[in-house]
Amino acid sequence: MDMSKNIPIDLEMDEEDQIRIVEEGDQVPEMRTNPNASGSCSQFQDSCSPSASTTSKRARTTSDVWDHFDPEFKDEAGGKKTKIARCKYCKKLLTAKPSSGTAHLKRHSDTCVNKHKKNNEPTQSTLQLNKDGSVSSWNYDPIVARESLARLIAIKDLPLGFGDCNSYEDHIRTSYYPNYKRVSRNTTRSDLIKVYENMLKDLITELTSLNFCIALTSDIWGANSKQDYLSVVAHYLDSRWIMQKRIIGFRVVDNKHTAEIIRDRILNVIEEYGIANRIISITLDNASANTKAIKLLSNLISSYTGGFLLHQRCACHIINLIVKSSMDVISVYIENIRSAIAYIHASNPRIAEFKRYCV
Repeated sequence: MDMSKNIPIDLEMDEEDQIRIVEEGDQVPEMRTNPNASGSCSQFQDSCSPSASTTSKRARTTSDVWDHFDPEFKDEAGGKKTKIARCKYCKKLLTAKPSSGTAHLKRHSDTCVNKHKKNNEPTQSTLQLNKDGSVSSWNYDPIVARESLARLIAIKDLPLGFGDCNSYEDHIRTSYYPNYKRVSRNTTRSDLIKVYENMLKDLITELTSLNFCIALTSDIWGANSKQDYLSVVAHYLDSRWIMQKRIIGFRVVDNKHTAEIIRDRILNVIEEYGIANRIISITLDNASANTKAIKLLSNLISSYTGGFLLHQRCACHIINLIVKSSMDVISVYIENIRSAIAYIHASNPRIAEFKRYCV
């Protein structure tokens, strides 16, 4: 600071103007009394003492840390006010007493500013194609990830604990999303039930709002669990005239395969979906119990054609019956061929002699 030149200050000037002059000139002022001013120099010194009005005004904040804080004042007991600092980013309040210094504010600002910059840094977005054909930014959603896992387990018949294993978690974290958290068996079970209920609700809405008829196919088959099941499949045209096929029923048949049992299982599925007035045909095989079941259903279903229910014979079953009947006719010749092949393969010299004969 250049001490060779002083700036005179009029004592009648406002205190803030005096400070501004000092800051702009960056020099030490030479105080000059105004002869027209009342009072002595001692009065002037008293007014400039630390206990005067300058201390009652807000203290100047010169540290760079105040670029990240807003100064505020908190009322205390006895009418006193305590200075506090509010962070501009997280809005947290910290003490700002002169005795506390600004070191703690500096530590907080360094951490908070870095977080703020990280959250607001421009990043390359991942785009996704929506069902309606529009494009939007992709964001990871754990609910969507769990639903997708449940669908995968259902389609591939995987164990319920598939999403709870270390290898699957490492695969997702390494290849797709580093913050992925594994899903327990119980959570996966609940997600499967929710997926089923949502799909069932959507399918019922779709089938009840169709403008076309519905053709059903049904058959009974045995599983590896030594239980028999009756399946019901719906075939229909959607609003875009595209053929659709949905499995709408899967019922356990733990009794004899009588016409009454078949009728009750199929009727239960039809009533669940509310499509009794849209059925045009039911495809079953040529078993006598199925033929009788169709007659029983015709009296209960108001079909799409107005009282007429078509029993469509299963073409695959008919072809199977034709092939079996043909095999019975030529069974003698087939048995002779099998015996000849077994005789030749019983000995290596016979195989070698048969090859020489064929060549």
